[in-house]
Amino acid sequence: MLKTILICIFFNLFMFNAKAELLISPTRVVMDERQRSASVNLINTTQMTRTYRLSLVDKVALPNGGYQNIASENSSLPVASPYIRISPSQVTLKPGQQQKVRLLFRRPADLTDGEYRTHLTFTPLPRSRENTDNNGEMKIFVEALVSFSIPVLARQGRLDVNVEFADVNLVQQKAKKELLVKLARSGKHSPRGNLKIYAQTNTGELGKIVGQLNGLSLYPENESYVKTIVLNPLATNSKNLVVRYEGVKEFNGQILAEQTLSLD
Repeated sequence: MLKTILICIFFNLFMFNAKAELLISPTRVVMDERQRSASVNLINTTQMTRTYRLSLVDKVALPNGGYQNIASENSSLPVASPYIRISPSQVTLKPGQQQKVRLLFRRPADLTDGEYRTHLTFTPLPRSRENTDNNGEMKIFVEALVSFSIPVLARQGRLDVNVEFADVNLVQQKAKKELLVKLARSGKHSPRGNLKIYAQTNTGELGKIVGQLNGLSLYPENESYVKTIVLNPLATNSKNLVVRYEGVKEFNGQILAEQTLSLD
């Protein structure tokens, strides 16, 4: 009798990359009192039909990057999963097929001001396999299943955000120079921006960008975040570096924090 064993290896990705099997847009969802609904577009970029189960998973952001799953009923963090509805809860996509997922923020009338977060997670289901061998041998299939998560933010009240640089240090690492940046945050909501390092010109103006870290969110559960940015060799040709945390998305056009570092 032919026996078949399917071994599924699950991975979870929080950062989406263009080579992944599922194209997700946008990769971050924000809803508030005025905008209580949103949609996420999915495209199957593979040559196979895939089925994904959709769920809301609560996670805590770690100070040095990444997330850790938490049980919402045992957490003191303001999680959004009780207030978010998603439809559909499962999708089957043929190669190249698109699907829209709808999200609804069901805000209680007495919801306390603040930011509530959960993560929309797409978990692939194992593909069915047909066995054609009749020699009675055991077959083992190994399938790597990669799940994807994107943050979903539900905000209540006026935006309350404050960011400053707590510490900025130049570090020499063998043949390269790095900038060690510590950002301190306060307030009920999370900012999102790009961390940019400019070489300052002799006239005090901003010169070329010599280091950059894009898409940095500072979530309320951590008072500070430490990031390391590798600098372009041209950075040390300047007497000063200007470090900026520049807002994007709903913070577009805002300089959320700025500090000048002397290299003398």
